[in-house]
Amino acid sequence: MSSVASSEMLAADRARIAPLATGPVAALAIANVVFHLLTAWRYGYFIDEFYYYGCSEHLRWGYYDHPPLVAGLMWIATHLFGGSLLGIRVIPSLLGGLLVWVAALTARELGGGRFAQVLTGICVLAAPAYMLTFHFFSMNAVEPVLWTLCVLFAAFAIRREQSRWWVAFGLCCGVGMENKYSIAFLIAGILLGLLLTSARRTLLNLYFWIGMLLALLIFLPNYLWMSHHGFPFLQWRSVMAQRGDMLKLPPTTFVFQMLLWTGATCFVWLAGVGFFLFNKQGRPYRFAGIAAIVVTVTLITMEGKTPYAAPMYAFLFAGGSVLGERLLPGAMPRRIAIGILLITGAILAPCFVPVLSLNRVVAYQSHIPLPLPIGTEKYSTGNKLPQVFSLETGWDSMVQQIATAYNSIPPEQRAQAGILTFHYGTAGAVDLLGPKYGLPKPISTAMSWHDWGPRQYNGEALVLVGWMFPPNYCKRYVDFPPVVNDAMYNGVGLKGDMIHVCYGLRFDLQKQWEGLPWY
Repeated sequence: MSSVASSEMLAADRARIAPLATGPVAALAIANVVFHLLTAWRYGYFIDEFYYYGCSEHLRWGYYDHPPLVAGLMWIATHLFGGSLLGIRVIPSLLGGLLVWVAALTARELGGGRFAQVLTGICVLAAPAYMLTFHFFSMNAVEPVLWTLCVLFAAFAIRREQSRWWVAFGLCCGVGMENKYSIAFLIAGILLGLLLTSARRTLLNLYFWIGMLLALLIFLPNYLWMSHHGFPFLQWRSVMAQRGDMLKLPPTTFVFQMLLWTGATCFVWLAGVGFFLFNKQGRPYRFAGIAAIVVTVTLITMEGKTPYAAPMYAFLFAGGSVLGERLLPGAMPRRIAIGILLITGAILAPCFVPVLSLNRVVAYQSHIPLPLPIGTEKYSTGNKLPQVFSLETGWDSMVQQIATAYNSIPPEQRAQAGILTFHYGTAGAVDLLGPKYGLPKPISTAMSWHDWGPRQYNGEALVLVGWMFPPNYCKRYVDFPPVVNDAMYNGVGLKGDMIHVCYGLRFDLQKQWEGLPWY
């Protein structure tokens, strides 16, 4: 084909790109932000939010179990909006709105018109996985935006033959690696997809390799940190596997849970897979469908959690919506499809977002005829309350009980007394909520807390939260009443006989700290 003919086809292709449905897409994005802000405050802090708050007080290029971006974002959130529950959750709420916009842009780039863009935005709103993702602060809220941008920028570069977009693609890859390592599965899938399709010529493009070099440079500080610390992330994953904390799902169950996590929107993302892999209109973007298969197979092989697949649903929604726009040409079928998504999303919402009061959730979900993917850890399988909800309750009362134990220490010893926990959640709860009860900064051997050391505490008097040391490690050991929380399950050791005061630790805490195990 001559260059003139190729240019004419490219010009015609660009002319077919529909205008962005700015008004409806903006309305959906705002609605998603408002929905999450209105429900953000109803229960309490999620366990991981405490941990990221602690990390934000120790900014560095890496942490034992995750890259540094989430700590930096938490630092920004707390300095802009304060450490309140609503303040911390402003950023994930805004990211939920941003994903609506980016996913709609992707649908437009794939050839979708007004309906496809709106349908994509509604899918982002109505998918239970995304309701949960943008409910609380975590690296998971950043991930879908970056994954979708990667696909969008790659589509720009291939469809429009504008190679500079590969630099933007590399930027998103690098930032994604500083956010969560699982984006490596997407990157590998896209590279394989490019190699296996006619887009392989991209691999000879200078801008593509500039983008890849940029991604490596952005990731380099975290890699150097991990190398210096002996790659603790791999050690942590090994410990998690040995303890059997993860649910080991067979492939069929994993895929079935993917459907449950997306509710009625599963039909759209499944159509998206078909659009990318088999549809003529989706042929230029076949790399995205191959990437989705690679991500799914990798997660199943590595025994990952089903929610780890959530970041790819947005770009699959975009592809499925473009196909749906062609299969549903009339106004009435389109309205029915949108109505089904909105109604089923509204029905499922109380099981994934704090819409109802906590004591009504279990009764409500018992009336839903389908099983619900409300637990992702092995220890949560016997819990009726959704795992996230159960880990948003009881923290303040627990910290009050810790304060009671701390204040029982004689005043002359209390000035040097510390609080030592075995779990990152309890440590973070004391860190964030403890100041209003007059508690000092805690210490912990859990994950990155171990790296922050024992502060100035000498072990003369320690409040122990959890079974850190048996009684014979102390000259005197005092038990306190158990922590009672009907909503939170026992599996992670956050309730029960967990508060003790140790007087006279029988070893030097400062000298022996590095030898204490972390996990």
